[in-house]
Amino acid sequence: MAGPALAKKKKSKKAAPLAPAKLHVRGFDAKTRALTVEISGLEHPPAANYFTFTDSDKRHFIAASIRCEPAENHQAQLCHLEIPIGYERHQVISLGLHRGGLHGPETMVDAKELAAVWPSSATSADGGTP
Repeated sequence: MAGPALAKKKKSKKAAPLAPAKLHVRGFDAKTRALTVEISGLEHPPAANYFTFTDSDKRHFIAASIRCEPAENHQAQLCHLEIPIGYERHQVISLGLHRGGLHGPETMVDAKELAAVWPSSATSADGGTP
């Protein structure tokens, strides 16, 4: 008679540590409300809602859409983040990319890079919401 079957122990998979990502702002097109960002250290383009913008009034908002293509060096991606309608009128002071989910670690863009491409006329005249 055969003995009871032995259950195999499952090996637990630990999440691999996230490779460091780097973000660099390459430009802003006010007509299309698109901020171009170079991203290195990621295999796939992130979702649009993983990008968090903060304006000078400390309001947070996410990108409306994202379109990515390989950069010329093929070691990075050029992503065009669409700013929601109305938010382009406000001075953006920070941009972060959440890694591994919305509550994961955040990689930030250098504030000086954002200030260099964002139009200085993009300020909130009324201080209210867009």
